[in-house]
Amino acid sequence: MVSRGHAKILLLTLVACGGGGQKHVEEPKPERPPTRVPIEAEEDEDDSGGADEVQVEGLMGHIDRADIQPVIERSWDEVQSCYSGGIGKKRYVGGLVELKFRIARDGSVKRVHVARGTLGAWPVEKCVLELARAMSFPKPKGGEAEFSFPIDFPSRGRAIAMDDARASTELPPKLAKLTKCNQDAEGPVPRKIDVTLYVGPGGAVTSAGFATDGSDDIPEAWADCAHAEATTWKLTDPRGMVWKATATWEKR
Repeated sequence: MVSRGHAKILLLTLVACGGGGQKHVEEPKPERPPTRVPIEAEEDEDDSGGADEVQVEGLMGHIDRADIQPVIERSWDEVQSCYSGGIGKKRYVGGLVELKFRIARDGSVKRVHVARGTLGAWPVEKCVLELARAMSFPKPKGGEAEFSFPIDFPSRGRAIAMDDARASTELPPKLAKLTKCNQDAEGPVPRKIDVTLYVGPGGAVTSAGFATDGSDDIPEAWADCAHAEATTWKLTDPRGMVWKATATWEKR
Protein backbone atom coordinates (compact mmCIF):
# COMPACT_ATOMS: atom_id res chain seq x y z
CA MET A 1 0.00 0.00 0.00
CA VAL A 2 1.08 3.51 -0.70
CA SER A 3 0.90 5.86 2.28
CA ARG A 4 -1.73 8.60 2.32
CA GLY A 5 -0.61 12.16 1.83
CA HIS A 6 -2.01 15.64 1.22
CA ALA A 7 -0.50 19.01 0.50
CA LYS A 8 -1.62 22.01 2.52
CA ILE A 9 -1.17 25.36 0.80
CA LEU A 10 -1.58 28.57 2.78
CA LEU A 11 -1.02 32.23 1.96
CA LEU A 12 2.71 32.83 2.22
CA THR A 13 3.15 29.55 4.08
CA LEU A 14 6.51 28.15 3.10
CA VAL A 15 6.99 24.51 2.26
CA ALA A 16 10.21 22.68 3.08
CA CYS A 17 11.35 19.46 1.51
CA GLY A 18 13.99 18.93 4.16
CA GLY A 19 15.15 20.07 7.59
CA GLY A 20 15.56 23.77 8.24
CA GLY A 21 19.12 23.41 9.52
CA GLN A 22 20.57 22.19 6.24
CA LYS A 23 23.29 24.51 4.92
CA HIS A 24 23.95 23.05 1.49
CA VAL A 25 22.03 21.25 -1.20
CA GLU A 26 22.12 17.58 -0.33
CA GLU A 27 23.77 15.14 -2.70
CA PRO A 28 21.20 13.49 -4.99
CA LYS A 29 19.41 10.50 -3.51
CA PRO A 30 18.58 7.33 -5.47
CA GLU A 31 15.64 8.10 -7.68
CA ARG A 32 12.23 6.98 -6.46
CA PRO A 33 9.28 6.89 -8.83
CA PRO A 34 6.20 9.01 -8.24
CA THR A 35 3.63 7.33 -6.05
CA ARG A 36 -0.12 7.20 -6.27
CA VAL A 37 -1.74 8.35 -3.06
CA PRO A 38 -4.86 6.26 -2.31
CA ILE A 39 -8.06 7.80 -3.61
CA GLU A 40 -10.33 9.14 -0.91
CA ALA A 41 -13.96 8.16 -1.05
CA GLU A 42 -16.59 10.62 0.06
CA GLU A 43 -19.51 9.35 2.08
CA ASP A 44 -23.03 9.89 0.73
CA GLU A 45 -26.02 9.14 2.97
CA ASP A 46 -28.32 8.52 0.03
CA ASP A 47 -26.01 6.20 -1.87
CA SER A 48 -26.05 2.48 -1.12
CA GLY A 49 -22.56 2.03 -2.52
CA GLY A 50 -20.95 3.27 0.67
CA ALA A 51 -17.28 4.15 1.03
CA ASP A 52 -16.18 1.76 -1.71
CA GLU A 53 -17.04 4.38 -4.32
CA VAL A 54 -15.55 7.78 -5.08
CA GLN A 55 -18.44 10.14 -4.66
CA VAL A 56 -19.29 13.23 -6.71
CA GLU A 57 -19.32 16.61 -5.02
CA GLY A 58 -22.77 18.13 -5.42
CA LEU A 59 -23.71 16.13 -8.54
CA MET A 60 -25.99 13.17 -9.16
CA GLY A 61 -23.39 10.78 -10.55
CA HIS A 62 -20.59 8.75 -9.07
CA ILE A 63 -17.83 6.51 -10.35
CA ASP A 64 -16.46 3.40 -8.71
CA ARG A 65 -12.99 3.60 -7.29
CA ALA A 66 -12.13 0.33 -9.04
CA ASP A 67 -12.90 1.99 -12.39
CA ILE A 68 -10.45 4.85 -11.82
CA GLN A 69 -7.17 3.20 -10.87
CA PRO A 70 -6.71 0.97 -13.97
CA VAL A 71 -7.20 3.93 -16.33
CA ILE A 72 -4.49 5.99 -14.64
CA GLU A 73 -2.22 2.95 -14.30
CA ARG A 74 -2.17 2.58 -18.08
CA SER A 75 -0.53 6.00 -18.37
CA TRP A 76 1.82 5.62 -15.42
CA ASP A 77 5.02 5.29 -17.46
CA GLU A 78 4.13 8.50 -19.27
CA VAL A 79 3.44 10.23 -15.94
CA GLN A 80 6.92 9.31 -14.74
CA SER A 81 8.37 10.55 -18.02
CA CYS A 82 6.59 13.88 -17.50
CA TYR A 83 8.43 14.27 -14.20
CA SER A 84 11.89 13.16 -15.29
CA GLY A 85 11.72 15.17 -18.50
CA GLY A 86 10.18 18.22 -16.86
CA ILE A 87 12.64 18.74 -14.02
CA GLY A 88 15.83 18.00 -15.97
CA LYS A 89 18.80 18.43 -13.63
CA LYS A 90 16.77 20.17 -10.93
CA ARG A 91 16.75 17.16 -8.63
CA TYR A 92 15.47 19.17 -5.69
CA VAL A 93 12.06 19.60 -7.35
CA GLY A 94 9.43 17.39 -5.76
CA GLY A 95 5.99 17.47 -4.20
CA LEU A 96 2.32 16.68 -4.58
CA VAL A 97 0.15 17.13 -7.65
CA GLU A 98 -3.52 16.47 -6.93
CA LEU A 99 -5.58 16.16 -10.08
CA LYS A 100 -9.30 16.91 -9.85
CA PHE A 101 -11.31 15.30 -12.63
CA ARG A 102 -14.81 16.01 -13.94
CA ILE A 103 -15.97 12.99 -15.93
CA ALA A 104 -18.70 13.37 -18.56
CA ARG A 105 -21.59 10.93 -18.92
CA ASP A 106 -19.77 9.07 -21.69
CA GLY A 107 -16.62 8.55 -19.59
CA SER A 108 -14.52 11.21 -21.29
CA VAL A 109 -12.66 13.82 -19.23
CA LYS A 110 -14.74 16.98 -19.32
CA ARG A 111 -12.32 18.95 -17.14
CA VAL A 112 -9.19 18.33 -15.08
CA HIS A 113 -6.95 20.71 -13.17
CA VAL A 114 -4.33 20.73 -10.41
CA ALA A 115 -6.53 21.27 -7.36
CA ARG A 116 -3.71 21.22 -4.84
CA GLY A 117 0.00 21.07 -5.45
CA THR A 118 3.42 21.63 -3.94
CA LEU A 119 5.52 20.40 -6.87
CA GLY A 120 6.38 23.81 -8.33
CA ALA A 121 7.10 22.67 -11.89
CA TRP A 122 4.66 23.83 -14.57
CA PRO A 123 6.30 21.78 -17.36
CA VAL A 124 5.58 18.62 -15.35
CA GLU A 125 2.08 19.74 -14.38
CA LYS A 126 1.26 20.68 -17.97
CA CYS A 127 2.48 17.32 -19.28
CA VAL A 128 0.48 15.37 -16.69
CA LEU A 129 -2.65 17.42 -17.44
CA GLU A 130 -2.31 16.67 -21.16
CA LEU A 131 -2.17 12.95 -20.36
CA ALA A 132 -5.15 13.24 -18.02
CA ARG A 133 -7.32 15.03 -20.59
CA ALA A 134 -6.81 12.15 -23.03
CA MET A 135 -7.97 9.47 -20.56
CA SER A 136 -11.26 7.67 -20.95
CA PHE A 137 -13.08 6.15 -17.98
CA PRO A 138 -16.08 3.84 -17.68
CA LYS A 139 -19.36 5.74 -17.79
CA PRO A 140 -20.26 7.20 -14.39
CA LYS A 141 -23.47 6.05 -12.74
CA GLY A 142 -26.26 8.59 -12.55
CA GLY A 143 -24.62 11.51 -14.32
CA GLU A 144 -21.35 13.39 -14.45
CA ALA A 145 -18.87 12.60 -11.68
CA GLU A 146 -15.92 14.23 -9.95
CA PHE A 147 -12.97 12.74 -8.11
CA SER A 148 -9.47 13.73 -7.03
CA PHE A 149 -6.33 11.70 -7.68
CA PRO A 150 -3.15 12.74 -5.78
CA ILE A 151 0.32 11.93 -7.12
CA ASP A 152 3.47 12.37 -5.05
CA PHE A 153 6.70 13.12 -6.94
CA PRO A 154 9.55 12.60 -4.44
CA SER A 155 12.59 14.82 -4.91
CA ARG A 156 16.09 13.39 -5.27
CA GLY A 157 17.80 16.42 -3.74
CA ARG A 158 16.84 18.92 -1.10
CA ALA A 159 15.31 22.36 -0.89
CA ILE A 160 14.60 24.23 2.32
CA ALA A 161 11.97 26.81 3.22
CA MET A 162 12.53 30.47 2.57
CA ASP A 163 11.98 32.25 5.89
CA ASP A 164 8.69 34.06 6.49
CA ALA A 165 10.17 37.55 6.81
CA ARG A 166 12.01 37.35 3.50
CA ALA A 167 9.05 35.76 1.73
CA SER A 168 6.59 38.40 2.92
CA THR A 169 8.93 41.13 1.66
CA GLU A 170 10.16 39.69 -1.63
CA LEU A 171 7.30 37.61 -3.01
CA PRO A 172 4.26 39.95 -3.15
CA PRO A 173 5.84 42.46 -5.58
CA LYS A 174 6.92 39.61 -7.82
CA LEU A 175 3.55 37.87 -7.73
CA ALA A 176 1.83 41.11 -8.72
CA LYS A 177 3.63 40.90 -12.07
CA LEU A 178 1.65 37.78 -12.96
CA THR A 179 -1.47 39.91 -13.44
CA LYS A 180 -0.23 40.78 -16.93
CA CYS A 181 -0.85 37.14 -17.88
CA ASN A 182 -4.62 37.64 -17.53
CA GLN A 183 -4.75 39.22 -20.99
CA ASP A 184 -3.27 36.07 -22.55
CA ALA A 185 -5.76 33.71 -20.93
CA GLU A 186 -8.48 32.09 -22.96
CA GLY A 187 -11.28 31.65 -20.48
CA PRO A 188 -11.73 32.83 -16.89
CA VAL A 189 -8.73 33.07 -14.57
CA PRO A 190 -9.34 31.75 -11.03
CA ARG A 191 -9.54 34.39 -8.33
CA LYS A 192 -6.68 32.79 -6.39
CA ILE A 193 -3.80 30.69 -7.68
CA ASP A 194 -1.16 29.06 -5.49
CA VAL A 195 2.35 29.55 -6.83
CA THR A 196 5.18 27.27 -5.70
CA LEU A 197 8.69 28.25 -6.70
CA TYR A 198 12.35 27.41 -6.11
CA VAL A 199 15.17 29.92 -5.68
CA GLY A 200 18.65 28.76 -6.68
CA PRO A 201 22.15 30.18 -7.24
CA GLY A 202 22.29 33.94 -7.53
CA GLY A 203 18.69 34.23 -6.36
CA ALA A 204 17.30 33.02 -9.69
CA VAL A 205 13.88 31.37 -9.70
CA THR A 206 14.64 28.03 -11.32
CA SER A 207 11.19 26.46 -11.36
CA ALA A 208 7.57 27.46 -10.70
CA GLY A 209 4.23 25.68 -10.71
CA PHE A 210 0.57 26.44 -10.09
CA ALA A 211 -2.55 25.05 -8.44
CA THR A 212 -6.03 26.20 -7.51
CA ASP A 213 -8.57 24.71 -5.12
CA GLY A 214 -11.45 26.37 -6.94
CA SER A 215 -13.70 24.87 -9.60
CA ASP A 216 -12.11 26.87 -12.44
CA ASP A 217 -9.18 25.53 -14.40
CA ILE A 218 -6.04 27.64 -14.75
CA PRO A 219 -5.91 28.57 -18.45
CA GLU A 220 -2.87 27.02 -20.06
CA ALA A 221 -1.90 30.29 -21.70
CA TRP A 222 -1.96 32.00 -18.29
CA ALA A 223 0.28 29.34 -16.77
CA ASP A 224 2.68 29.46 -19.75
CA CYS A 225 2.96 33.22 -19.33
CA ALA A 226 3.30 33.03 -15.53
CA HIS A 227 6.01 30.38 -15.73
CA ALA A 228 7.96 32.42 -18.28
CA GLU A 229 7.64 35.50 -16.07
CA ALA A 230 8.50 33.77 -12.78
CA THR A 231 11.65 32.17 -14.13
CA THR A 232 13.06 35.63 -14.89
CA TRP A 233 12.83 36.73 -11.26
CA LYS A 234 15.84 37.36 -9.07
CA LEU A 235 15.47 37.17 -5.30
CA THR A 236 18.00 37.05 -2.49
CA ASP A 237 20.82 34.61 -3.17
CA PRO A 238 20.35 31.50 -0.98
CA ARG A 239 24.15 31.01 -1.00
CA GLY A 240 24.68 27.35 -1.67
CA MET A 241 21.14 26.30 -0.84
CA VAL A 242 17.89 26.02 -2.77
CA TRP A 243 14.84 27.69 -1.25
CA LYS A 244 11.26 26.61 -1.83
CA ALA A 245 8.19 28.73 -1.13
CA THR A 246 4.46 28.62 -1.80
CA ALA A 247 2.39 31.80 -1.88
CA THR A 248 -0.97 32.88 -3.28
CA TRP A 249 -1.50 35.19 -6.24
CA GLU A 250 -4.87 36.99 -6.18
CA LYS A 251 -6.65 38.28 -9.23
CA ARG A 252 -6.98 42.08 -9.41
